[in-house]
Amino acid sequence: RPKSLVSIERRIKRAHALRHRIRTWSQYHQEKNSESVKFVSSLVREANKVDLMFPEVTMLNKIHRKAEEWVDRSTIAIRSKISLSELETLVKNGEKMPLNLSDILEKLQSRLRMAHDWIARVQKVVPIPIVRIEDEEDEANSDGGAVAVHREWLGRMRAVLGGEDEDVTGTLLELATEGSRIPVEMDCLRLLQIEIDARNWTAKAKKLVPSLRLAAWEGEDAAAEVATAGVRKSKVSDIRDHIARAASIRERLSLSPEEKKNWVLDAEATLILIVKNADEWFKKYKPYLEGDNRRNQARCCISVKKLRQIVDEANAIPANLGNAMIKINRIFSQAEKWMEKHHRILVRCGIDCSVVRKTLPPPSQASGGTWATRVELQNAVSTAASDVPVDLEEALELQHILDKVQDWFDRATIVAPKRSTRMRKNRGSAAQEKYSLDELSSLVEEASILPVDTGEELERLKIQLSMVQSWQLQAQRDMRDITNTFHVMRKERTACYGAPDRFQKRNNVFDEASGLPGPVKVPSALKAIGGNSGNCTASSPESGAGMATTTQRVDSPSKMAAAVPATKRLMVNYSKVQPLINVEKSVHKMIATLLKSARSIGARTAEERIAELLEKVSPWCVRASCIIASPDEVFEKKYFKELDNFIQDAEKLLALRENTIEKESQNFEDTTLIRDLCDSWSFVISDEKVRLETIRERRDEFQDWSSKAQTLLSSTDKKLSLSVLNELADEASMYPLSAEVVRQVQKQADLANVWAQR
Repeated sequence: RPKSLVSIERRIKRAHALRHRIRTWSQYHQEKNSESVKFVSSLVREANKVDLMFPEVTMLNKIHRKAEEWVDRSTIAIRSKISLSELETLVKNGEKMPLNLSDILEKLQSRLRMAHDWIARVQKVVPIPIVRIEDEEDEANSDGGAVAVHREWLGRMRAVLGGEDEDVTGTLLELATEGSRIPVEMDCLRLLQIEIDARNWTAKAKKLVPSLRLAAWEGEDAAAEVATAGVRKSKVSDIRDHIARAASIRERLSLSPEEKKNWVLDAEATLILIVKNADEWFKKYKPYLEGDNRRNQARCCISVKKLRQIVDEANAIPANLGNAMIKINRIFSQAEKWMEKHHRILVRCGIDCSVVRKTLPPPSQASGGTWATRVELQNAVSTAASDVPVDLEEALELQHILDKVQDWFDRATIVAPKRSTRMRKNRGSAAQEKYSLDELSSLVEEASILPVDTGEELERLKIQLSMVQSWQLQAQRDMRDITNTFHVMRKERTACYGAPDRFQKRNNVFDEASGLPGPVKVPSALKAIGGNSGNCTASSPESGAGMATTTQRVDSPSKMAAAVPATKRLMVNYSKVQPLINVEKSVHKMIATLLKSARSIGARTAEERIAELLEKVSPWCVRASCIIASPDEVFEKKYFKELDNFIQDAEKLLALRENTIEKESQNFEDTTLIRDLCDSWSFVISDEKVRLETIRERRDEFQDWSSKAQTLLSSTDKKLSLSVLNELADEASMYPLSAEVVRQVQKQADLANVWAQR
């Protein structure tokens, strides 16, 4: 036979023998589990050699594969910890195996018994049945049931562990220790360990925050009422780390995120509230807590009351806030010492010192002592800047008061200086700046609200105010006298020259040929309009009121009147000349005296402003008197413009009348005084203006006559008749001899008359 056939027959024979063995083992030995895994492994190896598939081999391979997997998993379970549910599954599957697995199965069964015994002991202490998720067929329903049971059991365990029965608590702790030695992971043990860790966590939390604080810190409203005396506080960082450990304990729970969030440890809310308040405190007062205030150029500004609030809020937090708290406490202590040291000055200045914890005298007693001095104020301000590393609002307020006091003393020194010898020597070296009467009065009023002694300066101010008021009364009497004198002056000038509208248009000069003393000599009178040139002496009205100078040659009025022929006399009442001179001299002297006294008074008053206005009026009147008394220069061409400008100056002075009355009347009790004074000098200026305009008309007439005379004298076509020449000479007598045309006409007329007499 072929070898291949022999080989096949041999394999079939071996396969039948293997089938018989498998069936025999399956029929007689499967129930007794007398064979080990090794026996099955040998059958599998033999089947692999036969290399033929039949149902018995398939069944054998399946049993062998399950046995190998079970052995592998059991070996791992023996070497490490597995969950209780997995251990129960392994034991259950091992018992169903048709093999002898006693060497491994007994170990697993021993562990399972230990776990069940331990759970039974725990359930006696905390009688809540354990529902494991792995044991539930309906996974959806099992989640809710297991979670509910776990949550309830956790609550029961916490109640037992936190109860007063120490024996029960000790039993649970011993069970937890024993359970940790059982190499099985049990839900009960895990929950018990979580609650024990939670109990330990709470115990440490109570050490971090003493129990006397916990009740008060259950709510934010009660935080400020927590007592802090004599209690050592834990660091915020330690409390923060302890809260983090609570979160790690919570993560070990087999609950949903929402359930985990609701599971809170005892005192955890208190620690979270403490940290929250500490963080808010740091954030709220960050500008005052960070950096080195002594080295920082821009120091923060804060009041002692605010510092007290910061310190009180920090003390109300039952935690050690670290360097920030040390820093703010030091600043507050320094500020408090500064306030205690300068308490009297602060109270005197009206600054609240009630925030100081030390018992101080009441404000009524503290402010009832001696007055503060500027040196004490300066010392308090400088001490605050050097001793306290922040700018205290109270110190800044004190600095403001010091500046106000110093400003008051500076102004008082300017207004009412000390009458020292040195100041008298330097009085004329520089003009002292004027001050207003309101400023002087306000200085006297401000002295009563200043917190320092102002006795000496206030007395000088009162004396100065009294002097100014006395001078004002005298100045008002002088102004009334000036008003009356202006009225008299107007009457005298009217008596001397006549009414302004009837002012004679003839030349008010003497004829030098008459042999009289001559005209009133006032050279360059118009030049004095813009300055002090000429002999009007406008700048010194008291020396003669501008009417006459050293060159003036006026004899007695009666002698003048008798010596002048009727046709050549001045259109002036010479009997009134001397009274006119006296009146003008008097009024200008009174104005000069008033102005001088006004300038000697340091206060700027309405009377001084009136005197300055009269200072403008007086020179104008003096110059007007000069021009009217001796108008020769008016007829010189180079002075035409000056006369026009001088009349315009009169219009400007008259325009000041209404403004002065409107502005200054309210500064006087006698409201009619200013109006009467302005009316008096404005009437004089108006009259003089009319007379000057009359002179200007004569000047214009002279200009026309001069053109006519020059035309006749220069004519070469026809000689003048003696009658025409004498007529020109008569007309020339109306104009000043200083005019070249007048001299030329009179010379020609004299020569012609002499020739005619021959």
